[in-house]
Amino acid sequence: MATEEDVEQFLRDFKYKLRFWGLFFRSDRDKNFKTLTALEFRLEDVKKELDELGVNHYAEGPIKEVIYQGADMWIFGKLIQNREVYIKITMG
Repeated sequence: MATEEDVEQFLRDFKYKLRFWGLFFRSDRDKNFKTLTALEFRLEDVKKELDELGVNHYAEGPIKEVIYQGADMWIFGKLIQNREVYIKITMG
């Protein structure tokens, strides 16, 4: 499990990259699509929620990302519109 400082550093780096490069998310996965549809979220809504992530939302990570075998994955949880949503993030 990461330290609070590790999580803070990851979020700083991630948010910088988010503002600079934008966002790529897996909309090809049925559960991701269903969640975004149920929340009536657009890309800007997703970016806003990601930008508001804090250490208090941290759940797990870094863990090995296995689908693309890329950067480590970090997992966060957040209550959005009375739904518990988990958010998996890699730096790409």
